[in-house]
Amino acid sequence: MIQNLLDIFAHIVSADFNAKWDYYSDLSDILNAKGIISVEQKKILNKMIGFRNRLSHEYLSLDLDIVNKHISDFNRFLMVVKNYCNIS
Repeated sequence: MIQNLLDIFAHIVSADFNAKWDYYSDLSDILNAKGIISVEQKKILNKMIGFRNRLSHEYLSLDLDIVNKHISDFNRFLMVVKNYCNIS
């Protein structure tokens, strides 16, 4: 789910803002600078990016307690995408 969210944000950053990025953390910087996400959301997104990196490189096994504790973060970012796209 984190990867899917990052793919959506990467598309927004590249297609809508014509911005270049090298690291996923660049996405949060650009989205914040463009007013799409708040500073607090930027911090949360960066934590999600770090969690995704640890999972994808198998530094960390999947901890369902962490996932369950932060599942609402996904909903918040889905609302960001929904609002950005003006989807009702």
